Amino acid sequence: GAGGWYILLGYDPPLVLTNLLVRLADGSATGLQYLHSLDAVEWSDLSVDLEVAPVELRYLWLLFPGDGPEGPEPRVLEIAPQLVK
Repeated sequence: GAGGWYILLGYDPPLVLTNLLVRLADGSATGLQYLHSLDAVEWSDLSVDLEVAPVELRYLWLLFPGDGPEGPEPRVLEIAPQLVK
């Protein structure tokens, strides 16, 4: 709601990503933040870590900060991890 929204995905086995594509519907909330973890205890910024090297993750957390009660809701059409080949 007004405080924000999130999507948490778990992968077993873990994935090794080179990039992450998230397609949003027109009018969707934006300002998306991407966090990743192997153990769901320690979290890191996926965007920053992908600038250095591919990232191994078991959990992917997509955060949409809230824009107040009148702000748009997130509408995600697709989450497409780009994997190491």
